Amino acid sequence: MDEKLPRIDTEPTPDGLSAAVLGEWSAAALAAPGQWLRVAAALQAADGAPVWDVRRVARMDHVGAQALWNAWGRQWPATLQASPGQRAMLERVAQFSVIPPCRSAWVSKTIFCAWAPGCCGSRGMWWMRCGWWGN
Repeated sequence: MDEKLPRIDTEPTPDGLSAAVLGEWSAAALAAPGQWLRVAAALQAADGAPVWDVRRVARMDHVGAQALWNAWGRQWPATLQASPGQRAMLERVAQFSVIPPCRSAWVSKTIFCAWAPGCCGSRGMWWMRCGWWGN
């Protein structure tokens, strides 16, 4: 496995699931073919983990930070282990994030994978379908 690929390793602990964020969490890395679907599935599998560790992330830009912030339901996990620089990036994303408006749209032969917290319940929902989607 390419060590630069963004990924999440989860491990059960007595306090619940622990999630270690690894690889490069950048726009370029997340845009690689098929990568966003893998990351989205990993984020969903780690949903609700009380402990998140981002200290072993090789690189994180605002896109990677936004993906994590959205996956956390736009709230801080119970425990976040991060370097001061990583925490500052996540705090900026948290400060300037807005909730996207709910809308319906016709989508033809396109796979949508979006996270919209606050749009469809308190934690949001994932859309990964072809065709019609909406609220």
